[in-house]
Amino acid sequence: MKLKLLATITAFSTLTGCASLTYQATVEPEKIATGYRCDIKEKVSATSGNTTYQLINLISEEVKEESQCKPENFTQKAYLRYILVDSVSGQKKYGSQFAFRRENGRFGFMDNWVDLKAIYKDLDRDKLINFAENLPYRYEDEVNTPDYAFWSKTYRNSANNEYIFLRSNGDSGLKRTVRNGNSSVEQCSTDGVTWTDC
Repeated sequence: MKLKLLATITAFSTLTGCASLTYQATVEPEKIATGYRCDIKEKVSATSGNTTYQLINLISEEVKEESQCKPENFTQKAYLRYILVDSVSGQKKYGSQFAFRRENGRFGFMDNWVDLKAIYKDLDRDKLINFAENLPYRYEDEVNTPDYAFWSKTYRNSANNEYIFLRSNGDSGLKRTVRNGNSSVEQCSTDGVTWTDC
């Protein structure tokens, strides 16, 4: 299974905020032989202390015209949901991403959190925070549940230029460690415990 990390390049974006949740929609069209492949995301985020929590719904579809890539109809089309948690502690930064597939029209949690633009002001930010806080998002937390389509974690320490990236696609894992800003080691695992050179 190919892991698709959220892209930071946005061709189209709208951002709206209020006291509790912030809303954003992005559209990323990619030219293909038959027209365009659209990655369309809607996102709400909340911050508590030094931690930011995000819920992102994803649509991926192919269309003939770029103008058809629109951030709408997530209730019918969204097939994947991400929960992201980013936190800062001194010179250390932590990030995690958990992906959930939609089955039979349901993600299994907060199922009414779709087509967010019309409802985000009425949503309870604490519901997002509490759900994310119960995920094994901390770098040292063990992830041992099959509930996720895939997940990843990052750890960055600017004091010693250390960066560690972990990724799991269910039956395989990747660990990349960069020390002193340039020495990189890549290891693979099938159980998340034993790591060997890829």
